[in-house]
Amino acid sequence: AGRFQQFIYVTLPLIRNTTFLLTITSIITSLKNFTIIQVLTAGGPGNSTTVLPLNIVDTAFASARMGYASAQAMVMFILVMGVTIVQWVGKNQRNLLGEGIGMKQNKKKVGKIVMTAVLLILGAANIFPFIFMLSASFKPLNEIFVYPVKLIPEHFITSNYKEVFSAQYSF
Repeated sequence: AGRFQQFIYVTLPLIRNTTFLLTITSIITSLKNFTIIQVLTAGGPGNSTTVLPLNIVDTAFASARMGYASAQAMVMFILVMGVTIVQWVGKNQRNLLGEGIGMKQNKKKVGKIVMTAVLLILGAANIFPFIFMLSASFKPLNEIFVYPVKLIPEHFITSNYKEVFSAQYSF
């Protein structure tokens, strides 16, 4: 086998899982670089170092526009999830990378069941903030800060999403 075939059929299948993980974590980390920018520049000078997470926090807490900030966060979530799904589908296309030639992995059913159970438990524990954010993105401001918390808005509004998609961002 030549060097190119060796790279395609041996090297790429071996580094594919690591590359997948690093790509996803790099994209997510680049969207989470809020702390260092907030501490060093607070988005300035002007708005030259403002990133989407910093804009979401400023919108939510400096401008007190929780619904709009929730809509921005939902759009960011959808973007990150879209990139993750694209990467996941690309990772699972085994024929393109030549996997299967002597590299069959036998996964046991018990391992899959345990992993599924763990993921379901973690998902259940982390779903409430997501549901609250989604709910807040469809609420007017006067319904967001009520006690007791109501997850279903009394008045659904879509103006927060209209504003997110019509806004002109400088970053």
